[in-house]
Amino acid sequence: MVDVLPWHKSLVQRLVEQKTNGRLAHAILIDAQSNEEALLLARSVPGYLLCDQRSNCGKCRFCGFLAQGAHPDMRLLTPEGTSKEIKIDQVRQLLAFGEQTATYPAGKVAVLAPANGLNRNSANSLLKFLEEPPENTFIVLVCGGRATLPATLMSRCQLLKVERPSEAQSIEYLNTLGMSDDIARAALDLSGNRPILAAQIEREGGLDKFRRFISAADAAFDGGGSLRSLAIAAEGLTSVIVLDCLESRLHQLARHRVNAGTDTAPLLEWQQRLSVLREALLKSPNISIPLALEQVYVSIHS
Repeated sequence: MVDVLPWHKSLVQRLVEQKTNGRLAHAILIDAQSNEEALLLARSVPGYLLCDQRSNCGKCRFCGFLAQGAHPDMRLLTPEGTSKEIKIDQVRQLLAFGEQTATYPAGKVAVLAPANGLNRNSANSLLKFLEEPPENTFIVLVCGGRATLPATLMSRCQLLKVERPSEAQSIEYLNTLGMSDDIARAALDLSGNRPILAAQIEREGGLDKFRRFISAADAAFDGGGSLRSLAIAAEGLTSVIVLDCLESRLHQLARHRVNAGTDTAPLLEWQQRLSVLREALLKSPNISIPLALEQVYVSIHS
């Protein structure tokens, strides 16, 4: 079982209280900061909604079922293999699960993450589930940003937003991964206080490598640096982490420019181009990010 992260506790407790009081919506959409966070949250939710104590106690038989991956009333849908997408066959299996009768009184719980991994066909198929929810069945969609989700899907869900963690919560989480307070603060600074991204930065290549990458990104955003500088700095880094870092840095810079009263239009153009690149990566995971960043640079600054 996966325990809840420190800054997810209040949200999960809200779900538990709603379920205990019979007020839990049949379809819930939780908006997290990233796909990685969405997956971590998705794996922790069933332990609270299906636990006999509603606490992920780890002792009751229902927690035992979940730990063994054998709870008959729970389904977790995530992209399979190297795919970044949740495909229509997976959603069809979910529809079949919805038609089954719950084995235990707590009802059935289906969790899908990241919801922005749904392609057009799988999203359309899921609408049937949301429009006519099976009795005593709850579906929790967790996304890493809902910008690409169909409006028709979002309109059928209760929307909950993951709160941004405090610095203390972020450091607490990173400490559990073996990072000292000083390294944790440095990684959080590079990630824009996104602790999961900070952990990925430390695992991926260390702080110095990402400092060089962020420096090259800052130059590229301003139209400086060489055409190849950002691409070279991105070589060897995981594509999703590169895009998450760039997105976080753009948000930081945009806030600074708004406060200073300076032009944010170039940063918005970068955000739009990177959003398109992220969608393309979802469909084609083997895209060369260094080459794609060169093309983005040329399209903006040529």
